[in-house]
Amino acid sequence: MIYWTLDCWVLANCNDCDCDEFIDCISLLAKIKERDGICLDDLGEIYIEYTKHFLPRTFVSKWWKVISRSRGKIHTCSSHLPSRHENKLNSIRFDSDDIKYVGTAFNSPDRKLVAGESDYTTEVRDYLLNSCNITVTHPSKCYDY
Repeated sequence: MIYWTLDCWVLANCNDCDCDEFIDCISLLAKIKERDGICLDDLGEIYIEYTKHFLPRTFVSKWWKVISRSRGKIHTCSSHLPSRHENKLNSIRFDSDDIKYVGTAFNSPDRKLVAGESDYTTEVRDYLLNSCNITVTHPSKCYDY
């Protein structure tokens, strides 16, 4: 089982059938439901972001019901990121609102983060991989191993 840290961008795209990544994001959540789990931070900040996408009678809200009621599907860990990493990310103009996802991935068992490419530039992804051992993956590539 892999524990994925999901940027809320994934859930937002699952609620927008006009989005280019709609199918990839829906497919990812379905695969996670079947075989893997997700990571949330122990402060509940990611969950709060997620709740903005729990719209009535949507795939995301139904998916969340299943995931949250299934034993072992949610791993909770600290979202603390060592200051040297946070400072470096700030210096390369990484969105500080997304630090919680990076910190959670950093402290997660698998260090896998799923996010859109616009927030995670090549420079950011390279830094996270080479300095933090965090793999940032687009939803379409999560199961390419």
